[in-house]
Amino acid sequence: MPLTKLTSGQKAKIIRVAGAQTITSRLIDMGLVKGVKIELIRKAPLGDPIEIKVRNFLLSLRKEEAETITVEQL
Repeated sequence: MPLTKLTSGQKAKIIRVAGAQTITSRLIDMGLVKGVKIELIRKAPLGDPIEIKVRNFLLSLRKEEAETITVEQL
């Protein structure tokens, strides 16, 4: 399922990062790689941006970026 389907407080594991090469490269550089566990902290009222916790830091992503990340809920 895409990262955008999680609700606040849910934890998941990254399965795949897809999309345009520029976006994918940037997400991988930020530590969003296959197998990493994340937690959805909160979504803005209109769903954009999304804040996640990954490797002990908080990261905000645009909705379009978050949709390219496939996760498995834990």
